[in-house]
Amino acid sequence: MRADHTKVIAELQAHDFRSLQFFNVAAGYFERRLRSVRVGCLFCFFLAIMGAAFCFIPSFPWWLRIFYAVCSVCVIQLCWYPFHAARHGLRMIKAARHLDQYHQLDCLEVVVLDCKTRKNMRHFWGVDPIAIYILRALRHERPAA
Repeated sequence: MRADHTKVIAELQAHDFRSLQFFNVAAGYFERRLRSVRVGCLFCFFLAIMGAAFCFIPSFPWWLRIFYAVCSVCVIQLCWYPFHAARHGLRMIKAARHLDQYHQLDCLEVVVLDCKTRKNMRHFWGVDPIAIYILRALRHERPAA
């Protein structure tokens, strides 16, 4: 576990999981993570568009233009799901800031689960100890509905 993970978990442990401070710390962490994924995907989209632009240079051989076109489509395909997962997570966090505490916790749980299970996001996130801590806090201490 990295030092920043230890720091965030210590901040989360200092607050009750139903408190606004817990939500703010967790949401701030996920906003930073989701923004970095979204910006990385936008950079890959830019590179894919530049590669697709090389397809229209007539001095390149035909096989190289086809190679650039196929590579551009593959890069866009790989970045499409993580980009939309990050965008969806950021929208959920932004909307949750205007809700009451129980709906904030539900939105936070959806963001954590969505980022951990969505296709291609496991590559970006791997095993995240903060997500595991939040899920355990939300699942073990909330009464069953």
